[in-house]
Formats: sequence, structure tokens, C-alpha cells
Amino acid sequence: MIIVQNERRFAVYYRTNRRTQWRYATYAGRWESLERAIAEAKDRLAKQVGEYRIEDASTDNIHTGTT
Repeated sequence: MIIVQNERRFAVYYRTNRRTQWRYATYAGRWESLERAIAEAKDRLAKQVGEYRIEDASTDNIHTGTT
């Protein structure tokens, strides 16, 4: 079993082109809460149309959205 010992468990990735695979998307860091991770993704995509993907390291849940 893997135990996450880091408080920042939400990893943020974003892309501006749907043809780009998620493994090649831009990494935007790790954050302590889902709300903060979404806010960071939206800040980085402020004037662009794009998608973000947030991965939860403790539960393996994936949250996606667009701006």
C-alpha cells in the first residue's frame, strides 16, 4: 500500500490543444486542496481556451474541466 505523506496531493496539468496527450501536458504543480488546484489552473489559462486535469494522489480520482 502506498501512503501519501505530502499535504499537497492534487497535481495539476493543463493543455491548450486537445490533440496533445495528457502525458505531454504542462505540469502546474501540486496543491493542498482541490479548490486551490482549480484556481491555479484557471489562473494559468487566464486568457486562453484550454483544459485542465487534476489528479488526486491519495484516491486516484481525476477531475477535468475547461476554461
